[in-house]
Amino acid sequence: MENQRPILQIPKKPVEITLDVVAIILVIIGWAMTYLAYTNLPESVPIHYGVDGAVDRYGSKDSLIWLSVLNTVIVAGLSIVALYPHKFNFPVKITHDNAQTEYSKARMLIISMKFLIAALFVYITNTVIEGARNHGTGLGWGFAVILGALVIAPFYVMFRRR
Repeated sequence: MENQRPILQIPKKPVEITLDVVAIILVIIGWAMTYLAYTNLPESVPIHYGVDGAVDRYGSKDSLIWLSVLNTVIVAGLSIVALYPHKFNFPVKITHDNAQTEYSKARMLIISMKFLIAALFVYITNTVIEGARNHGTGLGWGFAVILGALVIAPFYVMFRRR
């Protein structure tokens, strides 16, 4: 028989609430940027960037709408996933003694990733809009910073000492 993990209702920490709210605000900002810029953009906008950050493909300005849709779906999906930490895969055995700590760390990981992904999508949306207006500017250093945070955040959250 499968070992049943405890199902706990762990209150969110202020930092988790803040990151949740900011992620939602970022989704709204992404939609607002798309709405405000859409009619003034050319039909063709940058839709792909090479490893050097330079534009290497153009496509329909409808891509902006899809960026906002995808951002919304990911943020909503991660919000739902964060509600069920007892269903996650853990590198340690979950017991009644460690469940609260491990669930809290896992939830913080999901919330952090949600915030960073929302920020990344807003950055990309802004880059596409500016690239369309300025004929293909690249992703720039901001992309590297956010992407780096997306790579490092899971390790920080999961392996920091409590």
